[in-house]
Amino acid sequence: MNIPLFTASPLPYSALHAGTRPHTNRHLIGGFAPDPGRLQHFNDLLELIGADHPHVDIDQLATAARELIANAPDGHIPNCIRDRFRRAGAIDLMHMAPAWNTPAAAALASVIAMNYLHGNGRLLPSTAPIVGWLDGAVMIEDP
Repeated sequence: MNIPLFTASPLPYSALHAGTRPHTNRHLIGGFAPDPGRLQHFNDLLELIGADHPHVDIDQLATAARELIANAPDGHIPNCIRDRFRRAGAIDLMHMAPAWNTPAAAALASVIAMNYLHGNGRLLPSTAPIVGWLDGAVMIEDP
């Protein structure tokens, strides 16, 4: 999104990089099976945000979710997700500021991301423990 407000904790490598991953073909994310149509919509939005934003598949998200869950024994939302939602909060505040002036492409990308985050058609349910906001973090990620 080209808004480097601060240095964020890295998302799991598998969330943004395709390739060989252990435990492939496991598509449940915190016990939830994402809808393929919503995944396609999610990837379409990523492409609108920027041609260089990598598309994701269910296995990537499931692998990243397993990694995050394994590293969060306390059950809290991981810092890498929290960091991106802090960034999303700053983007929301910029949208409310009447004097906000930004290039059209960046403004469009931020509107797409904010509409996704505030909408009802999310890829993952926000109620999923630990990783319910992983899709939003990927949406906010600046590749």
